[in-house]
Amino acid sequence: MYMKTCSKCGIEKDYIDFPKNKLNKDGYNGYCFICKHESQKKYSIKNHDILIEKKRTYYKENRDHVLQLQNIWGKNNKDKRTLYEKKKWDKIKSNNEALINHRSRALKWQHDHYIPKERKQRIRNYEIPYTKIKHALKRQIGETPLPELVEVKFLIYKTKKLCKTLKN
Repeated sequence: MYMKTCSKCGIEKDYIDFPKNKLNKDGYNGYCFICKHESQKKYSIKNHDILIEKKRTYYKENRDHVLQLQNIWGKNNKDKRTLYEKKKWDKIKSNNEALINHRSRALKWQHDHYIPKERKQRIRNYEIPYTKIKHALKRQIGETPLPELVEVKFLIYKTKKLCKTLKN
């Protein structure tokens, strides 16, 4: 196998360890993959804000094209996409265990129960005070309250409302 010396680190390596470059005589880059990766990493750290701004402007100008490419990639790489989503879900789950438990219960409830149209109004009457109580507790505590605490507060609210109707 032919050998080439990296111009950055000075180590003699196989041609396999060098990226291809048609502009050079031998058809390979002057420095190896490792040195190229290190220089790219330094550049990206140094110019992080500039690179982020370039990505944003490119996305704004070519939004349809980017979304189309993402869709094509997603269709061609379903296994990679599901693996990525699973990793993302595991990360979220580890960070917000209580919130995930609450959401998964809510999702399970939605999937298990079919709600006819005439009952939707009753459910809306249930959801509005429930979410108001949840947000009020969130403001008081400073974080998302446990679902059990919200349920208790909601039951207290319902009993007070029932007492008022019985008095009248």
